[in-house]
Amino acid sequence: MNNNITKKIILSTTLLLLGTASTQFPNTPINSSSEAKAHYINQNETNVNELTKYYSQKYLTFSNSTLWQKDNGTIHATLLQFSWYSHIQV
Repeated sequence: MNNNITKKIILSTTLLLLGTASTQFPNTPINSSSEAKAHYINQNETNVNELTKYYSQKYLTFSNSTLWQKDNGTIHATLLQFSWYSHIQV
């Protein structure tokens, strides 16, 4: 009985480690950007050039994160997420 439980624990641990290792991308370059700035405008802005800069700005991606800006001017980063799980019935 104990031998069977030990084998299941070892199998569970092995599968967990394999799943963790499989989500690591060894050839993925680490990107960093010093351009992580969002163009901000005042709510009363009427200059067409400034409005064009604000509404045409691109989403910036660095270190597997996507930056975006809310209407109130705050900048947020959305992290890319990966999930892996296994179900083992003991």
